Amino acid sequence: MLRRSNPWLFLLLIAHPLIAQEGQAVPDSLARADSLARPDSLTPADSLAPPVSRPAPARAALVEAGAPSGYDVSPHGYRGLDVGHLNRVDGWAPSVGLTLLPVRPNALPTLDITAGVRTNRLDEPWGRLAASQIFAGLDRFQLAAEIYRDTRTPDGWKVGARENDLWVFLTRTDLRNYYDAAGVRLAASSSDLRPWGLTLALQSEHNESVDQDPFFTLTTLFGDDEDFRPNPSVLDGRVTSASLDARFVTASSQSPALRVAGWNLGAGLERAWQGLGGDVSFWRGTLHVRRYTRLAERHWLNARVYVTGPVLGTDDLPPQRFTYLGGPGSLPGFDTLELAGDRGVLGTVEYTFQLPSTSWSTPVFLLWQLEVFSNVGNAVDEGDRTRLYSDLHWDAGVGVSGVTVLGYLGLFLAQRLSDLDAPSSGPRVLFRLQRAF
Repeated sequence: MLRRSNPWLFLLLIAHPLIAQEGQAVPDSLARADSLARPDSLTPADSLAPPVSRPAPARAALVEAGAPSGYDVSPHGYRGLDVGHLNRVDGWAPSVGLTLLPVRPNALPTLDITAGVRTNRLDEPWGRLAASQIFAGLDRFQLAAEIYRDTRTPDGWKVGARENDLWVFLTRTDLRNYYDAAGVRLAASSSDLRPWGLTLALQSEHNESVDQDPFFTLTTLFGDDEDFRPNPSVLDGRVTSASLDARFVTASSQSPALRVAGWNLGAGLERAWQGLGGDVSFWRGTLHVRRYTRLAERHWLNARVYVTGPVLGTDDLPPQRFTYLGGPGSLPGFDTLELAGDRGVLGTVEYTFQLPSTSWSTPVFLLWQLEVFSNVGNAVDEGDRTRLYSDLHWDAGVGVSGVTVLGYLGLFLAQRLSDLDAPSSGPRVLFRLQRAF
């Protein structure tokens, strides 16, 4: 029997600001110039969800020796209630939570407390307790700690959480894969005021596979009771690892209105080791290079290269570290997450032209642009490693995107240029609530 979720939850969901989001770290100097997106999670593997409208914080400060101290209390969502997210393994995941912000900046750590239920797994509630401290005297050096029991995804780098919510509810298509994770994470980060930065993190978590489960979505009203695609299993057990992530950011492309030409470079190295108490050992490397170039006043040419896989003698990775390509965010001309493997490569070239505003376009797009793009990529496992670059998959597409009253919106048509003998060769229509890169 289908488990039905209340449609009012979806109304709460779309009431949240659907602001454009970008899977990248942006220095404060750039973020102030383009504040349409901001990470709100301590874990890089998580999706970077858009900021949520919050009521004015209630003052809960103490007074010591005439100087204010203590915390301001900022509830999540509406009076502490957040509708959460929607996916095919959890269903709806509403939560309650609050953030404690120190009255004197840098005097105390910021604390964030969240607890919620998973409507498809009521016997497995989730929660998170996070603390972070910025030390201004050390040029904004930051320490962060987190303990959690949550649902993780390896696909947050290309598909945002709010965007995935709407795809699940409106089209019954989940753009992500999932696994259960319960553990702790400690991280130290350099200043976010400079274009470059480093983050060193230690993480130990227990992973478990989860199955998809049918439930009510909008398409169910029209007789669509088809189950979701299977959720891939992971290597059950403990993964204990250390990771080093580096970034160099001189660009911002989160909004068509407030873009800055330049580079966005990210590189990461993760070492999991059984000697640290885990059940698996591996080295994994990731490189993400993005370049944004302004050709003329209304013309931009942007490019991306993403490469990830085992390194330093490691033969293969556990499935929770796999790369999945296909669908919005990677190869939109192909089926959702059609390609999978522990080695992945993706390249994108995008041309954009800012369109003139008209009387009929302004009610929809406050500012809009034409986009023409092409993607090439592949993902393979250990046995097919020689095919990573010799058997690449291509697609191309066109569409319009821009700024609406709710944030970024893009409408596109994508067609695969290779694998044309596949049963579902396109073309495909898709929408985006965040830029591709």
